[in-house]
Amino acid sequence: MAHPNLDTLAIPGRITHHPALQLVEDRARGHIGGAAGLLLDIHIDMCAHCQSIVRTLEHLGGILLESLAPVPMAEDALEI
Repeated sequence: MAHPNLDTLAIPGRITHHPALQLVEDRARGHIGGAAGLLLDIHIDMCAHCQSIVRTLEHLGGILLESLAPVPMAEDALEI
């Protein structure tokens, strides 16, 4: 007899929980680093759903950057 709650059991390699959307957005913007950023990166690397969110955010960010007027760089911008 099949287990009635088989769909709720953890299956290795199957992601059933996702970080909050705000966390994924903040990570895509580079606003989360350290251990928290590493944990998010690991999740995103393994999760097609969150990868799709990050790709969409990166695409939208590119569109926004392209819509900005160019600004000349300061003369010392590349100095270390």
